[in-house]
Amino acid sequence: MIEVGDLVKRIALLSVMDNEFGWAMYDLPDDIGIVLAVEVPTYEGLEDDFDSGSFIKIMWQNGDYDGAVWHWSEEISIITKINP
Repeated sequence: MIEVGDLVKRIALLSVMDNEFGWAMYDLPDDIGIVLAVEVPTYEGLEDDFDSGSFIKIMWQNGDYDGAVWHWSEEISIITKINP
């Protein structure tokens, strides 16, 4: 699981074409950042062990973004854990 302080990279983008959407693989070496926050959504009526992902707030090193940006956990891969 991704935690605050982990070094991460972006591996996917949400692709929307012709009223269809899905994950498109994405690999740019400069897209590396540090996790600032993790928010796990709650789903009422579902089992506690339901793992559907989380929102990850990342400060990116490349500076293309104006401040930190929220992403869905499926877009992100861990490079280095803060607490291995």
